[in-house]
Amino acid sequence: MPKLLSRVVWSVALTCVGASLAPAWSQGLTVGVVKDGPSIEDELVLRIEAELRTMLPAGSSIRFKSDPAFDAGWDHARAETVLRNALRDPETDVVLLVGALVLEQAARPDVQLTKPVVSTLDQRVDMLDIPRSPEGRSRKRNLSFLLIPGDAVRAISQLQDWTPFETLHVAIEKLWADNLAVLQTGLQAFEDSLGVALRVLPVADDADAALAGVGSDVKLVALGDTPRLQTSERRRFIEGLTQRGVATISLKGHEDVELGAVVAWSPNLDRNVARRVALNIHQISRGVPVDSLPVFLSESSQLLVNARTMTDLGYPISTRLQAFASFTDVLEEEAPTLTLAQVYQEASVGNLTLQVTTEDVEVARQEANISRSFMLPQINTRATYRDIDPRGLEGILPRRTADVGFQVDQMIYDDEVVSGYRANKRLEEGARFEREAVRQDVAAQAGVLFMQFVQARALNRVEADNVELTRENLELAKLRFDVGYSGRDEVFRWEAELANRRSTLFDSQSNLESSRIVLNQFVGGDQSRRWIPEEVTVSPDTFPFLGGRLDEIWDNADLWNRFREVAVQIALENSPEVAAVETGVSAQTIILNQAKRRYFLPKFTAQFQYDYDYWRDPDVDIPRDLYQLRLGAFYPLFEGGRRVHEVGQFSAGLRGLQHEQQLTRDLVERRTRTALRLIEASFPRIDFKETASENAFKNLELVQDKYTQGIVNVTDLLEAQNQNFTSTQAAVASVYVFLSDLIDFQRSLSWLEEEKTQQEKDEMVDRIRTQIGAP
Repeated sequence: MPKLLSRVVWSVALTCVGASLAPAWSQGLTVGVVKDGPSIEDELVLRIEAELRTMLPAGSSIRFKSDPAFDAGWDHARAETVLRNALRDPETDVVLLVGALVLEQAARPDVQLTKPVVSTLDQRVDMLDIPRSPEGRSRKRNLSFLLIPGDAVRAISQLQDWTPFETLHVAIEKLWADNLAVLQTGLQAFEDSLGVALRVLPVADDADAALAGVGSDVKLVALGDTPRLQTSERRRFIEGLTQRGVATISLKGHEDVELGAVVAWSPNLDRNVARRVALNIHQISRGVPVDSLPVFLSESSQLLVNARTMTDLGYPISTRLQAFASFTDVLEEEAPTLTLAQVYQEASVGNLTLQVTTEDVEVARQEANISRSFMLPQINTRATYRDIDPRGLEGILPRRTADVGFQVDQMIYDDEVVSGYRANKRLEEGARFEREAVRQDVAAQAGVLFMQFVQARALNRVEADNVELTRENLELAKLRFDVGYSGRDEVFRWEAELANRRSTLFDSQSNLESSRIVLNQFVGGDQSRRWIPEEVTVSPDTFPFLGGRLDEIWDNADLWNRFREVAVQIALENSPEVAAVETGVSAQTIILNQAKRRYFLPKFTAQFQYDYDYWRDPDVDIPRDLYQLRLGAFYPLFEGGRRVHEVGQFSAGLRGLQHEQQLTRDLVERRTRTALRLIEASFPRIDFKETASENAFKNLELVQDKYTQGIVNVTDLLEAQNQNFTSTQAAVASVYVFLSDLIDFQRSLSWLEEEKTQQEKDEMVDRIRTQIGAP
């Protein structure tokens, strides 16, 4: 998105200035570069020169003159001299100031500027005392400078919202801190306004020397301009502060966050400064008075946080911060990666619904074991006491006895018991099929939830990108306002839109976390667990099922029609639901056939019994132990019509199961055909939605161009941005809708691709190609 703003800025600039004006310097333009000393700002000068060359008409002569006489060499005493040298130089048409020392001299009331002087220093309105009008124009004759509307007090006070502090150390160029009286006065005013102590941490050209001045009392550093500190040294300085447990807050911009600073509130302004300075020189070259040039340079409020540094220093990352800030790194960078295959595996182990079904299998297994136990020997022991009335058998039978004994019963053959065991074994097998059906449902649902989470993550990025685009359009509106091409109302409109987009982003983040929690709960894991999902991509050019090896079948209508029938056949063969009902039919058939055999088949049993009288009163002369062995055959002669009714009952149950079997097959077929129709719609939709998104983006570019030219209004640009946003959302969502449909199709086949080995995938491809007759 940043290229949009970059591409249109000069359209605004050239439209405002008017490219047809005749140059004031027909012989060429010479810009004398006056600077505090050698610094990293030399690159800014090169950027200004490059920008200026793009504005001037073809063939225009322009020269940036650098001369030792224009370089103060980081000597405050020479600042006035080098400025005077440039003003007196006959070759110099415009003086370009690089640094605060030379700008301070140019802004002095007693210094007469005989040539246009343009400063590159972007400063807060309350930092340097340079006269300006309420309309935002320079009151110093021939002096053009840049002011950031937000004052430094407000910028520093924002730190208090992030982390309360009593003392803030401000790291800034040493010579500026030592020699700019207005800066020292300003720091005192800041202390009075903020109610905190501000201490200067001077920085020259060496990170180690600067770090040597960091005492144990330093806890928070606001890092400002350090022009003599090269980028590598600035990084070392920030890293050294972090190692000491000191948080670095950048007052310059986002580049410092990339170097390791904790946070910055706005992007670096170097690009905007280069363009504005080049534009100012360009207008001066066309005869525009210096005192009519705007001095205010809009600053974007775009919070950027280095999450790793922040957490390393022990600062919490609040929900509000996550909603309003961008991050240089992913917050969950250390979290493990989660793949679709892992989701299937975790759900198949931890899902509680599946665990309930697993216990149902155990119940069925124990039921079968119980029925089997009746086929095994039944051994019972007993101890009895008898009080008998002999009735004339006195002396032969004892009146009272106490005995112990045991009895062994063994079924020789009992068709009801055997058939019950066989039926229960089939029902146990059916329970396993039912569990597999539930497992596949759980795995597929977990896969869909995984896709929903990945989709929520992708849509969250789309929301974040839209916030960024809104912010860029706000910057464009500010630029138009700065150069006098539009009113403040457009800025307010985009600021309101940005607030709304941030609110929507906050909702999106909430939805993302909710999706994570739902998935964690469903797979039976810790609901607070964090992980990074494996990104899933789909090319609209290749049908992705089975690694894209069915793509030519997808592109051939005749082969695809045959594939539908093969898919139904595979689904019916693999379906655990069909298998579960079939086992139920088998079990019911066993019970019915046994009921019919009861008409002619008795049951056979054997019994052995042993008893021993260990106490008698009175004792008599008969054996104390008794043995019995019985073999029996039992056949019911009349049971009140029970056998007839049972046969009728079991026959009706079997017919019901047979109807259920056919219904289950029909439902499996319907599910397969429906899933196929869904992917036949959702897969090509990816291409259509991506095309719509691309065209919406192109339309946004055109509308943005027209907006810069004043052809369309802010409402048109908002509508184009919203169309681009919704189209991008739809393109992202279409991928995950298809992937969810593909998971549902694989579930209808009872064949989840991510669970299969490469050999099983190869066999499936070979089977499909063979059965449909693919070449």
